[in-house]
Amino acid sequence: MKCRYLYSASVLIETSKTKILCDPWFGDNAFLGAWGQYPKIDNPISKIGPVDLIYISHVHDDHFDPIFLNEYLKSYPSSKVIIGETTPPLLSRNLQRSGIPFEVINKDYQFQDIKLSIVPNKANIVDLDTALCIKTDTHCIVNMNDNPVDESQIMEIKNFFEDRLIDLALLPYTGAGPFPSMYIFDNNSAAVDAAKIHNQFWLEAFDSYIEAFKPKYILPFAGKYWLTDNFSNRNSLKNTVDPINLKKDYDNVIVLADGGEHYIDLSNDEISKERDYPYDINLISKSMEKQKHKYKEEISFKRDISHSIEKLLHLSAVNANKMQKINETFFVFHLEDSMDSSKKILALDSSNPKPFWVKESEVINLQPRYEIEINLNLLFGLLSGVYIWQSVEYLALFKRVPDEYSMAIQTWFHHLHI
Repeated sequence: MKCRYLYSASVLIETSKTKILCDPWFGDNAFLGAWGQYPKIDNPISKIGPVDLIYISHVHDDHFDPIFLNEYLKSYPSSKVIIGETTPPLLSRNLQRSGIPFEVINKDYQFQDIKLSIVPNKANIVDLDTALCIKTDTHCIVNMNDNPVDESQIMEIKNFFEDRLIDLALLPYTGAGPFPSMYIFDNNSAAVDAAKIHNQFWLEAFDSYIEAFKPKYILPFAGKYWLTDNFSNRNSLKNTVDPINLKKDYDNVIVLADGGEHYIDLSNDEISKERDYPYDINLISKSMEKQKHKYKEEISFKRDISHSIEKLLHLSAVNANKMQKINETFFVFHLEDSMDSSKKILALDSSNPKPFWVKESEVINLQPRYEIEINLNLLFGLLSGVYIWQSVEYLALFKRVPDEYSMAIQTWFHHLHI
């Protein structure tokens, strides 16, 4: 059994009879173009070639790339897309909307020379993530992609493998998200501390999986993205651990080289090539600056929409309040208008959601508050339902006063639309 590393959570697992492609993401559309890839793989369809199964772990843009899937299936229509059963069925709905045929599978799915299981993760409010377990007569692989630690999921995975040695564990070592890279802090040390806390959460998960599975080899993967366009200079704020550094602490960690050609062959322990140099974030950020955010091409107005935004924001806030109760908070939108170089500031009191315009000098009096620096057209797209919060939060900057996390407010933002 071989595992070839493609990019981020994209790998190709091969036996003598079966090829499984996992989470192929090769386009420039993730989160409206907010995320880019470096280094990119040229001609990924031809480089991958025909496969039997395509496993999609969950609905996030860096795992579910419908544009690529549709193009790939034009070339290889016999490939079968497989997913796990989750509640609610977010991925199923999005596959249906994209016109991509798929099959939902659960435990002990036999396909040619492999048996596999897709195990949902119950750590979050909704079943978002899944893990893929593969075994043949001779080898076992587990693919944990973005899964946070869920003891019940771990137990189900171990039961599937029946105490056999897991030859290769594909494990998350870093978590993607807008915090801390899209947040404004009072000073640099606060930003560094925030990144350390964020990274520590995923490194502890990495350790937990190693302790639970005790694999022969570990491939740290997934969560590999770079911020693009005018936010490319914020890549350094992610302060993500380079997988190469994990080799210092774990003798069995492998970091396969980029390019989509390099692999580990479990039948003879051959590793074709490893990456032996750290990434140059400054160089990558300069490259990512050239990739533009997609919403700038999709929504533009030749007139002043600031009056329309007031009504939209009011209706959206009323909806958000119905869906999620929060403590009284001021939301302060610093609007960047492509039609006007001057910035306008629109504020909202969650307890009385009628927007009002404020001056910069007045913002300090609004407490507690959540400040959002956002393009006016992008906000219009969010409130009118063209875009979803999960994409928008990588295209705006945030400041919390006081600097405290609130799950309720994050949920409120997800319902901020008419």
